[in-house]
Amino acid sequence: MDEQRAIAGEPAACVLVQELLPLYVDNEVAPATRDWMEHHLAVCPACRAAQLDMTQDILDITAPIKSLPEPVPPVADDSGQAPPWPIMTWVTWTAFAGVAGLTALVVSLLWR
Repeated sequence: MDEQRAIAGEPAACVLVQELLPLYVDNEVAPATRDWMEHHLAVCPACRAAQLDMTQDILDITAPIKSLPEPVPPVADDSGQAPPWPIMTWVTWTAFAGVAGLTALVVSLLWR
């Protein structure tokens, strides 16, 4: 354990921490690696600044997403049930049937 702590302040450790920093910020490193990185970040101001910058960048990127309003659910009709989604009207069904029929006609003519 002392051996791991000893290399925490070396330049090679900074390179390793910089490589692992995105995984660390996303909480995707093993617990032992996390402990080692936390010790390194506690003693290395340059790596700690890089970690804070990366964390702030993530907060800045996700801020517009978090400020979006919650989606509005479909309005229920008199029966208390939400309408089917998407609502297909008779015009949509007629257009769908027409296109399907026309496609079948073209395929049957070209197949010969």
